[in-house]
Amino acid sequence: MSHSSLYVRQVALLCAAVIPFALLSGCANMVSSAVADNSVISTAGISGIVHGGRQPISGATVKLWAAGNAGYGSTATSLASTTTDSNGNFSFHPSGGASYSCPSVSSSTESQYIYITSSGGQPTTGVTNSAAALMLALGNCSTVLAANPSVVVNEVTTVASMFALQQFFSPSVGGLGNFGTSATNITGLANAFATVNNLVNINSGTANLSTTATGTVAVGYSPVVTITSEQSKINTIANILAACVNSSGSGAPCSTLFSGVNSTAALDTLQAAYYLAVNPTSTVSSTSNITAIYNTGVANSPFQPSLGAVPTDWTIGVTYGSSSSNTVGSNTTYFLNDPTYLAVDGSGNVWALNDAASTSATANSLTELNPVGVPVTQAFPASGLIGPNWIAIDPSGNAWVANYGSSSALQTSVVEYTTGGVTNTFTTNKGPQRMAIDGKGDVFVIEPSYKGLGDLEEIPAGSASGTTATTLASGLTTDFTNLAIDSNYSIWVTGGGTGALGGTSGYPYVYQFLYSSTSPNYPSTPSATTNAGSIAEPEQAISIDSANNVWIQNYGAERLSYISGTSSITAGANSPYTVQANLTKPEFQVTDGAGNLWVTDAAATTATPAGSVFEISNAGASIAPTVGFAHTYNEPYGIAVDPSGNVWVAAYNAVEPSGFITEIVGQAAPVVTPLAAGLPTTAGGTNRLGTRP
Repeated sequence: MSHSSLYVRQVALLCAAVIPFALLSGCANMVSSAVADNSVISTAGISGIVHGGRQPISGATVKLWAAGNAGYGSTATSLASTTTDSNGNFSFHPSGGASYSCPSVSSSTESQYIYITSSGGQPTTGVTNSAAALMLALGNCSTVLAANPSVVVNEVTTVASMFALQQFFSPSVGGLGNFGTSATNITGLANAFATVNNLVNINSGTANLSTTATGTVAVGYSPVVTITSEQSKINTIANILAACVNSSGSGAPCSTLFSGVNSTAALDTLQAAYYLAVNPTSTVSSTSNITAIYNTGVANSPFQPSLGAVPTDWTIGVTYGSSSSNTVGSNTTYFLNDPTYLAVDGSGNVWALNDAASTSATANSLTELNPVGVPVTQAFPASGLIGPNWIAIDPSGNAWVANYGSSSALQTSVVEYTTGGVTNTFTTNKGPQRMAIDGKGDVFVIEPSYKGLGDLEEIPAGSASGTTATTLASGLTTDFTNLAIDSNYSIWVTGGGTGALGGTSGYPYVYQFLYSSTSPNYPSTPSATTNAGSIAEPEQAISIDSANNVWIQNYGAERLSYISGTSSITAGANSPYTVQANLTKPEFQVTDGAGNLWVTDAAATTATPAGSVFEISNAGASIAPTVGFAHTYNEPYGIAVDPSGNVWVAAYNAVEPSGFITEIVGQAAPVVTPLAAGLPTTAGGTNRLGTRP
């Protein structure tokens, strides 16, 4: 049946009514990366003030830049330059300051996204600090030009801008650096610019505690999302930068900061902000300098509130929560209610699967938020989903949901919600639990062996609604099961156990189904298996990198394994790895654009509510601190990375009326989204899994 008449897929962003210019400019970023011919001298302008802490910086060089689009960290283009007056004021305006023109939309080196830097100047009369460097990310050039904004450039705007845009920055040898993206990831850059406004009010230069975003998802229903950032941590990092900015730049506190953030010392405070972002434990030569760096900002803290103790890391988290609900008939459905599984589409929109009920459709739904938290879609409210257990996005942007049910009452369907708002339903054998989609759009479903032996099924791309899935393999003994597809179209299934294929205890096997270009494309029994002799067991979380290595987490211990192979499975060198003592219950994982793994752990020993997120390098080393990246979670479960490098985390126990999901801002390398778009359209083609777009 079609839901298009009831549930509006709202593509335009609806934040203008509730958010001033700062977020409005970000909203324009998501609509399109192309604008009309605007390579003309501006008749509007930008005015502002540069502050070090709470005091103006005079004589600072202020530049307006267009981020590059010839590669990550590619050379930015200076559009205009001016100098602050004795009160720190500046403007880019034909009648009162330097004029500027927006880049041509056809430029092969310049994007449409602009930012401001300030360098040097006198934070105190008679004291010049060449190491003082600050910034502010603005947004789409044409939108900024039309808005004629008045802004503040200070340490808070620097922290918000750099952390959101960290994946697009490259420090320069002589100081400062460049922001740029690849020509194929303008979306990621645009969304990162927009994220800045969830962290800071650029008109006042103050860190946001919370803002709200509203979007219409059904006739008469416009849920509100509350966006809560870690204001105290943002201010703490800003205070650290301010201690250096409001000095001569030589000696402490600058030297402590610059040498402590990275093995290659920062040359100015903008570079220091970058290294704080990308090296969030401030570890140099195996020693964390986080305490020494924190202490530089304690004596004089112009931005409040700030942290009262040393954090475990510098990462910044944002929660997106909603208590909004809609009643249809006798059923009330909350916009966010037990959002257990996540997926990101090609626009960077986040889809959350609300798995609130396993024996009825009441309370379950599928919700979509745009990259800055504006509600876009709520599908299947209180209808059609019973115990939904997975979400995947196909290469065309259609969302697929596995209707598992419960172990005592298995369901028999997979549903598709198309980009046009139409629902298609497909029949499966029993209890579809996990799915993976290849580059052609074929959907593969694994059914666990809670009620008899399990099955692997396929729904070919383009199948009509009502089609029954094709059974590829049966007789599988599976539990703690996930599946993934590599660029050769081989299917990998974790959680294989005792039964027809052997095994002594637990679920020590990984099944591999090799693809064949001739029919049938897959064998009816696994092509190969591997057991606890080569990987840790029991296995659950799985993801694949650009080299088709299959990475697997051990559910119940802090071990990581990787394997690969065609006719036989080979364990990777030094596999399994012992990763982290607190990584005791890894639930799900994703591979980012640098090949690193991001893993949710529901039982990590962190602050209440329990749970944490860990980053693991592709050499098996934990990058996160001992407790993981500690933010607001409530049993973190599903996890996804977007084209800007934001890490999105589901909250399994965040039930109505306090459902939420969490974003770790800019911390991962950007990825191709959706996941299926990272696979080739034909087996053996170019693999873009675990690579930057």
